[in-house]
Amino acid sequence: MGFFSKKEWSLTDTVAFARKLGSTDMTCQVGSPVLITTPGGVRTIAGFSWSQADYDQRILARLDVFAREDVRKHGRYDAQFDVGDGNVAAQIEPTKARFILA
Repeated sequence: MGFFSKKEWSLTDTVAFARKLGSTDMTCQVGSPVLITTPGGVRTIAGFSWSQADYDQRILARLDVFAREDVRKHGRYDAQFDVGDGNVAAQIEPTKARFILA
């Protein structure tokens, strides 16, 4: 992961850390810390809150134009994200994303 704050982590870094902790599910939401579901319960892995700009840069920018339009029009888009060590299923909303890691 390197020597940098969690605020600077990319989506790939965050997913890798969540998987290392045994997470099956990860939620990123504007105004909230990143939450993961582990066998021991729900945990926070980033103590900072994401701004809309963080969310747009780390999540929405990875979608193609048509997918971003679906999020804007319909409020949700189901996607597959390449996160370095394979794809993860994702449910993307305008201010919230849920990643299925299992």
